[in-house]
Amino acid sequence: MQAFLERPPRDAGKDSVKGRTHHLLLSVWGRRWREVELVMFTVYIDDSGTSPSQHIAIATALVIPAAQILRLESEWDTLQAKEGFSDFSMSEFVYANPKSEFAGWDEPKRERVFRRVRQISKKYGTGAFSVAVNKQDYDDIFHGELRSGIGEHHYTWAVHHLLSFLDVWRTQGRKKPPFEYVFHWMQDRESKTEIENAMERAEDSFIEEGLGLEFFLNYSFRKSKGIPGLQCVDAISWVCYQLALHVFRDKPMHPYAEIGWNDFEGDSGPEGWLRAVAIKREDLQKWFEELQANPENLERLKRLEKKRLARRARA
Repeated sequence: MQAFLERPPRDAGKDSVKGRTHHLLLSVWGRRWREVELVMFTVYIDDSGTSPSQHIAIATALVIPAAQILRLESEWDTLQAKEGFSDFSMSEFVYANPKSEFAGWDEPKRERVFRRVRQISKKYGTGAFSVAVNKQDYDDIFHGELRSGIGEHHYTWAVHHLLSFLDVWRTQGRKKPPFEYVFHWMQDRESKTEIENAMERAEDSFIEEGLGLEFFLNYSFRKSKGIPGLQCVDAISWVCYQLALHVFRDKPMHPYAEIGWNDFEGDSGPEGWLRAVAIKREDLQKWFEELQANPENLERLKRLEKKRLARRARA
C-alpha cells in the first residue's frame, strides 16, 4: 500500500537538558535506567504540513537509542555554543528569517552548520522514517464514519501509518523493546487531541489483537528548544516535505533539500538510513475501499473509540 518516496527523473542549556533526560529515564524505569538505556529507544516525531495552507502532510520520526541521548546532547551543546544558536529550525535557517537567530549568516557558515546537523543526526540516530500524504487525495477519498474513526486530520492519518512503519521495523529480526515517543509541541489543541486519540487507539488495537502492551501511551509533547532530538528531526522532516512537494506537485527541489536527501540516503529506499514513503492516490483509494467492504472494520473502530472514551472517563 506504500511506495518508497523516490525523486522523479531529473528531467521530469547543557545541565538542564541532561537533567530532563535523566528525570525521564528515572520516571519510566526507576533505578534500572542505567541498564535499560542500553536497549531502550526514543522516537522523536515532527510534523510538516499541518497548516491549512500547505498541500502535503508528513509525519517524520528519528529513532535514537537511549544510550546515545546524552552523547547527542553533549555534541549538540558544542555545536550551538560554537555557531551561536539556541533552537535549530530548518525553515527559519533555510530562508534566513530576518527575525530569527539565523539572519545574517553567510553561506559558508550555513553550509557548515547544516553539514554538522546531518552528521550528528546520522551519528546518533539508528534511522529515520517518514510518511507523506497528499491532502487533496485524502480529502477526495476519505469521508463518512470511517474518516471520523481513522482521523479527521491528514497529519493524524500520517502518524497512524508512521507508527505501523516503525513497528514493522522494530519487530524485524531481533525484536527491539517498546519505544518512548516525543512529539514536537503542537499549539493547536484540536490537532494535539487527534494525536492523543491516535496513540490511544494504537494501544487498544495492539491489546485487542493479543500483541501485548506496546507502550503507545508512553509519549509526550515537547518544545524543541533544549531537545536536540526534536531539532534534528525538524531538519529531516523539512527535507522529506520538500521532496514530497517535488513528487506530488512538481515543485523544484531546494538545493539544501537535494543535499539532505542524498546525504540521508533517501534514494536507497528500504536500505537507506532515511526510509520515506509517499502514499499514492490509487493506494489510498484501494485501502479505503477495502475498509468499506468489511463491516467489521467500522465496528472495530467504534469499539476502539468506546474503549478510549471509557479510559478518559476513568482518568
